[in-house]
Amino acid sequence: MIRMSGDKISTKQFLSIFFKYRPSSLIIVTAFFLVIAETALSLAVPLLTMNIVDLVVGSDFNYVNGLVLGLVFLGQVVMSGISLYMMIYIGQIIVARLRKDLWEHVISLPTKFFDNTTSGETMSRITHDTDVVKNFFYRSVNPFYFRTHKDFGLSNLVIHN
Repeated sequence: MIRMSGDKISTKQFLSIFFKYRPSSLIIVTAFFLVIAETALSLAVPLLTMNIVDLVVGSDFNYVNGLVLGLVFLGQVVMSGISLYMMIYIGQIIVARLRKDLWEHVISLPTKFFDNTTSGETMSRITHDTDVVKNFFYRSVNPFYFRTHKDFGLSNLVIHN
């Protein structure tokens, strides 16, 4: 069990916790690939919309173009849902492993600990602290990764168009 002073954790401690509880590399790579695919599709929607508007103005519009735009938009929504699910899944795996280790640690504590601390307080603390870790993955990591790729893609579109 890692002992920390206050709420601070060193980079070395963070990395040791991360590598101890992380899910398989295949799951992580799949989740990040889905985020990249979602980003690509979200960047394609404005480009296709621009082309459709140009076609409508030039009276060359056909419904196939509108269908393609709709399918790309639908694909982006599906990819968004799947990538969010994968990030939640990764967070759940980490939390399950972390809670298992914490529970084994709590069970191994001496009786004196339970004389001074209620079991409800201990379980509440474990639940809350591990939920913070879970929320980090799907409320921080996924949006950060998506926005970074989207900003990079938008920059390339602006420069090259």
